[in-house]
Amino acid sequence: MALTEPKIRALKPGLKDLWTTDGHGLRLLVKPNGSRYWRFNYRFGKKQKTLAIGVYPEASLKHARMLRVSFSALRSNRCSKRCIVAVLANTSSASTPV
Repeated sequence: MALTEPKIRALKPGLKDLWTTDGHGLRLLVKPNGSRYWRFNYRFGKKQKTLAIGVYPEASLKHARMLRVSFSALRSNRCSKRCIVAVLANTSSASTPV
């Protein structure tokens, strides 16, 4: 089930970390203190990796989805993680609303 902004705001922190998924590897981690973190899970070779995208609401759902698509496109072109993170850092700083 895809996430929406109202669903994200309605998530209540519990005693343990709460993971919710948006699909295609994009996940939102809700910590017991109420913080929300975007994570993107992907595979590199035969190992599962996780990329930290940002903190909600500074990194919105739309922004996290855009970075997920960009990261997936770069990964399909066989770019290294270091190269991808540098590209995404430049992209996210230029496209993040102030």
